[in-house]
Amino acid sequence: MKKLCVIVMLALLGCLAAACKVPDKAIENLNVSFYDMQIKIADDLDRVDLQAKISIYNNSADDWDSVKFNLYANAYRKDAPYKAYVKELIKYGGIEVISIKSDGEPLEWELMQNLTTLEVELPSSLKAGERVDVDIEAIIDIPISDLRLGLYDKTLNLGNFYPILAVYENGEFRTDNFTRKGDPFYSEAADYNVRIISAKNLVIAASADDYSETVGEGYKVTNISAKKLRDFALCASYNFKEIQGLVGDTLVRYYYTGANAPESLLEITMGAFSLFSEKIGAYPYKSYSVAEVPFAYGGMEYSGLVYINKNALDKADIIVHETAHQWFGTVVGSDAINHSWLDEALVTFLAEYYYPLKLKGDYNDAKQANTKAFEAFVKMQRLNQPNYSLNMTQSLYSFATNHEYMMLIYVRGGLMFENIYSLLGEKGFIGALKDYFEANKYQNAAPEQLFAAFKKNRKDIQPIVNSWLNDKVITTLAFNSLN
Repeated sequence: MKKLCVIVMLALLGCLAAACKVPDKAIENLNVSFYDMQIKIADDLDRVDLQAKISIYNNSADDWDSVKFNLYANAYRKDAPYKAYVKELIKYGGIEVISIKSDGEPLEWELMQNLTTLEVELPSSLKAGERVDVDIEAIIDIPISDLRLGLYDKTLNLGNFYPILAVYENGEFRTDNFTRKGDPFYSEAADYNVRIISAKNLVIAASADDYSETVGEGYKVTNISAKKLRDFALCASYNFKEIQGLVGDTLVRYYYTGANAPESLLEITMGAFSLFSEKIGAYPYKSYSVAEVPFAYGGMEYSGLVYINKNALDKADIIVHETAHQWFGTVVGSDAINHSWLDEALVTFLAEYYYPLKLKGDYNDAKQANTKAFEAFVKMQRLNQPNYSLNMTQSLYSFATNHEYMMLIYVRGGLMFENIYSLLGEKGFIGALKDYFEANKYQNAAPEQLFAAFKKNRKDIQPIVNSWLNDKVITTLAFNSLN
């Protein structure tokens, strides 16, 4: 690891001192938790030093004697029981907790057996509606991987890397095991202040609202603040280039590497962003960033930032899909482990329907392609399992493969929403989505909230959805031949 000069270190010490106290004025949303984080990125991008002051707000009716955090970064450890990677890594990663304190006093803590759950004993019982500050110092060792967290092809992906407070529901904190299928993340919206210390020529794409940089000799400090983010993520590269556009008051940034600027992809990004803003509701943040990165999958959404596989052939389609997630998946959250269809199926439909809505084209080609792909999948499954079920209510852990998950949740789920759209028409369907979005912004919605929004618009879709979810619907007329 390269060393920063003495002058830089003195400047960093000043930043570290500032990180030790969260200004009272920073906590503007009194009913959410607040993350004040300092992230120091090593010059060679293989390590991150983290200091986080987390002002934990008890939003439940219960008293909390301890709290639990998800440490998703530990899914990249060699000894992780539930791994983020498929193949063995050249270099493994993980998060090492150095200390946990409150008001300067050490707290008792324990890393649970799954390695991705951290339990912290609080200094005293935290009553409903109260908050307590917990300071966590940790080191994130960056794996060599092209996943959500990793260094690959000189690009750092820093997603799901910091200790994030687990969702408290039904009398306990949700600490689900990691899985490579789907997006095994569940979190609540919170406020963020983030200071990123890095080499001054490192280009950073991040979840951001207010954004500023201070540059010194050989280093820079990037200051970010944002209200009610589902989570915070960034990616960074010395080779990133950036092009920008403006949609209303929102700055749209596109980051890429290579010789040719992808102006057409920025245009598609802005077009999708503009359409969803118009049809569903105003985007609540000041910026939206799309970054082409080395990534094993098509894309990944975070609040205000999405990853796009730099080598994908269908970048335009991925961009539209991930952009739709800014409305459903980030602003309106959901339990992506037990109700993954609630955002993925809806977003799949919206991404397909972007083209006729925006370009006044025909949706039938996309529908027919999806139907054929799904029929082929089911035919293959039923060759080996004649009674194979198309049940979409199962958790991520129940799917045998990522391909099965994609076919049932994305493709069949997308066809389910197309069925609903065809019954309601654009006015009724979009009207319901507007109500769903406005009523559940910054919350974790359940299927009941979706049903309520459609019922408000004079359509009870619950029987329709339940029929699809529980394998009571034949996808097409030709589907009978598969039985």
